Amino acid sequence: MRVLFMGSPEFSIPILDALYKNFHLIEVYTQPPKQSGRGKKMSLTPVHDRAISLGIPVKTPSSLKNYRGIEGSDIDMIVVAAYGLILPELFLNYPRAGCINVHASLLPRWRGAAPIQRAIMNGDKETGISIMKMDDGLDTGKIASQEKIIITNDSDFKTIHDELSSLGADMIVDAINSVKEGRFNLKDQPEEGVTYANKIAKSEERISFNSTAINVRNHIRGLSPYPCGFIEYRGERIKIIKAQANMSRHGRVGHIIDQDLSIGCKLGVIQPTQVQRMGRKSMDIESFLRGTNLKIGTRVD
Repeated sequence: MRVLFMGSPEFSIPILDALYKNFHLIEVYTQPPKQSGRGKKMSLTPVHDRAISLGIPVKTPSSLKNYRGIEGSDIDMIVVAAYGLILPELFLNYPRAGCINVHASLLPRWRGAAPIQRAIMNGDKETGISIMKMDDGLDTGKIASQEKIIITNDSDFKTIHDELSSLGADMIVDAINSVKEGRFNLKDQPEEGVTYANKIAKSEERISFNSTAINVRNHIRGLSPYPCGFIEYRGERIKIIKAQANMSRHGRVGHIIDQDLSIGCKLGVIQPTQVQRMGRKSMDIESFLRGTNLKIGTRVD
């Protein structure tokens, strides 16, 4: 199988590695380099870096709308995993075996850009990987396979991200082998249960305590350890990486209620257990409190 891979972030790397190991990976498409950091240096995507190290040709079109660079390529299949651009009809119809997507949710739940974060932030108890044959809709294609994983109260974005990334790598190998062996069966997505995972907005990083403590904790987990939810204490932005919810306590919404940095929610209280001050490494709450003179009653949201 001659495969072209399209992906960009860390999530896509195990899938890229699996394709390289098991099939004839002829080319990689990824997002263009972007300026980052204080020096505004050009930064490659994680997939771009890995493809270079593997010696695979890389293309970085900023748009595929009028892009014709795929024409003339001898490919059986395109595999997509968190690429970041919509595929036009030319790409969808070009490979002999079609385009296959590795999507980090149990479709039709959480179609869209941020399925892992939204599942955790919503308090879902499970999520998974869907291997889908792509069509011209937003994650609406027919399903080839799905596998579930459990989301626990200790799961955060990174733990679920890494587990799904590894699972997706295993599943895509089986999916491509099933195409080769003629056992690739597709089924329509259910019409019920559709939800959309909108991209995480910058405004969502500021933690709002105008909800239950469990909802606030889930919001923190869904953004941890990056981009991370934050509060502001006396003009300083403090990221909350981990927190516990206590539904038996209460306090003024969005205000510090004790010397342990407990913060009142609409219902219950949030107790941060791991935080990060600006320009510093993350630390447990005990280390933070030793260097901070908290003022009870201060608003932080």
